Amino acid sequence: MSKRALTIIVIISLAFNLAFIGTFGLIQLRKRSFLENKFGPPSELREHFRNRKEHVASFQHDFHQSKIAFIEELKKPDFNEELLNKMLENAIHKQTAMEIELGKSLIELRKEMSFEEAQRFFSKFPKNNREFTPNRPFNKRRNK
Repeated sequence: MSKRALTIIVIISLAFNLAFIGTFGLIQLRKRSFLENKFGPPSELREHFRNRKEHVASFQHDFHQSKIAFIEELKKPDFNEELLNKMLENAIHKQTAMEIELGKSLIELRKEMSFEEAQRFFSKFPKNNREFTPNRPFNKRRNK
C-alpha cells in the first residue's frame, strides 16, 4: 500500500475513535445531568442537603454502631437475653432519633421551598423509589 493510502486509513480510524470516545463522554454527561435533575434536589437547595447530611450522618453512624453491637452479641455462644433486649431497645431508640432528624431536615427543607418546588421535589419520592412502595401481602403474590 502506498504511504498516501495508509495516511488516509489512519486519519479515518482516528476520526472514528474520536467520534466513539466523544459519544461515550456525551452520553455520560447527559446521564449525569439527567440523574441530578430527576433524583437530586434542585440546584438551589443542594447546599442545604450538604449541611444537613453531615448532621444526620452522626445519628446514622450511632444507629449502625448499635445495630452492629447487637448482631455481635447475638453471635456469641453464651448470650444474655436481658442484655440483648436492652441492646435492641437502644438500637430502636437510635433509629427513631435518626428518623426524627431526617423528618426535621425535610421540614426545614420545605420551609426554604416554594410551592412549585415542593410539588416537583416531593412528588419524586413515591414514583421513583421502590422503598416507598409497600410490598404486596404474601397471599396476593403470584410467585408464592
